[in-house]
Amino acid sequence: MSELSFHATPDLPGIGGTLKAAPEDFCVEELPAYLPSGAGEHVYLRIRRARRNTRDLQNELARLFGLRPANVGLAGLKDKQALSTQWFSLHLHALDPQVCAARVRDELGVEVLEASRHANKLRLGHLRGNRFTIRLRDVHAEALPRAQAIAARLQQHGLANAFGEQRFGRDGDNALRGRELFEKPARGWLAELKLSAWQSALFHEWLEQRHARGALPALLEGDIAERSDGPQFEVEDPARERLRVQAGEIVPTGPLYGYRMRECTGPSAALEAALLASHGITTDDLARVQLPGARRAAWLRVAECEITALDGAAPASDLGIAFALPPGSYATVVLREFRKPPPPSAPTPAAP
Repeated sequence: MSELSFHATPDLPGIGGTLKAAPEDFCVEELPAYLPSGAGEHVYLRIRRARRNTRDLQNELARLFGLRPANVGLAGLKDKQALSTQWFSLHLHALDPQVCAARVRDELGVEVLEASRHANKLRLGHLRGNRFTIRLRDVHAEALPRAQAIAARLQQHGLANAFGEQRFGRDGDNALRGRELFEKPARGWLAELKLSAWQSALFHEWLEQRHARGALPALLEGDIAERSDGPQFEVEDPARERLRVQAGEIVPTGPLYGYRMRECTGPSAALEAALLASHGITTDDLARVQLPGARRAAWLRVAECEITALDGAAPASDLGIAFALPPGSYATVVLREFRKPPPPSAPTPAAP
């Protein structure tokens, strides 16, 4: 299941529009967890590029400096069809950061915005989140007030923290391929990618089941909830936590199934166990394919959402949407709330 069947704003009409008509229409900027100190054995480069995904650029940087790809660090993965700005680290003891930056500009044809040094390698998850600046082209004539209403609702109430379509592969079948690996286990990054898609598909099924029960973002007894500052805890009394849920201070978490995943108790545990069993998978199976698992925040509030009317080719118009998301959340999921097909405009009455 690559896309949820429900919206967080079903009563608010969408604005339509074309997404990613050009890479510059989808800008993503990493919000780093820390900045390089200026000293250490790793060169840090802040790079802006388009039409290259993160893994491709990681490999190009490794080849350019004779490194293994594992010696080129990064904090997160960015789309190919976007204008992306993010930090990379290169394990280079002696090369001056500015010389390194010049080589990258000249030979790889990307912008290097900053260059420095730091003591440790940059690793996945070493970021506070991402800032997105989106241009939707040819939107509905009433896009501005509609988008403003949706933005206000998402900031106040939030939406399901689903995975974007890109998680499931170009043909949308990575989850199915991941399920097949339980019968014929494999190793390597491609196998990990497919297994993570399988995890994501089951997480979406869990979201659907919770939504059908009216338990999103509400808590159930036995849930593992997550505080806005990160720690997770078991919910003993959902009624006692209701105000914190309403304030966005805590959210339920859902299963990314694995043999080390923290388990719920009570009604929540029964729902999660039944979902896994419905797919014919056991905890032993998860261990056999070396899938550790985790818990994922099930609900998301959109911070700092800004809506701007932009000039477009007449008679249509464009709209700008800017917002920040925590690590692991998808801008395309947020944009789905804005773009949902708008109802047709009322026909112009015929002249009497």
